[in-house]
Amino acid sequence: MNMTGKGKGPHAELSMPEMDIGDVFVNYQMNLQVAIENKGEIDCHYKLIPYDTPFGSKFHFSTTEGVLGVKDKNKETIDVKFKSDILGEFSETFRFALEGSSEMKTLTYKGHVVAPTFSFSKEMIDFGLVSFLFKVEDRVTLTNTSEVEIKYQIRVPSDGRTSEFTILNDRGCL
Repeated sequence: MNMTGKGKGPHAELSMPEMDIGDVFVNYQMNLQVAIENKGEIDCHYKLIPYDTPFGSKFHFSTTEGVLGVKDKNKETIDVKFKSDILGEFSETFRFALEGSSEMKTLTYKGHVVAPTFSFSKEMIDFGLVSFLFKVEDRVTLTNTSEVEIKYQIRVPSDGRTSEFTILNDRGCL
């Protein structure tokens, strides 16, 4: 009698294989989670394959390898932190290898790292007609409308004419 067969390796699933995290402010830490669950009939040893891309290196995983049991501890939640100091659009795919299987589980994060946003309380200041050597003042409020700290410096560009502007609190941090 001749018998043949094919072994069935480990099988696991990620809770969310792809996620669009949208716009993220530069230097803002976004906390994400993904779960990996054993869906097979044997223990599953998993390991995150090293990654080294400009945006990929901005992701940090709380766990990069582990063992998922069949009945006990068959699911693990992994915390993922993303914080980028570079601007731009990204699509990063991370691969998890399952020991004893040629199958890879992939996790893709897409998004866009954007600059901080701010607004002024007025779009324009009109001082009107001002006599020579007379002081005229107006007040404008600068508001940080993003979720990260903004360091600012305000200046009035010269147009070649002799005019004098003094800006109080012309630099700071919001």
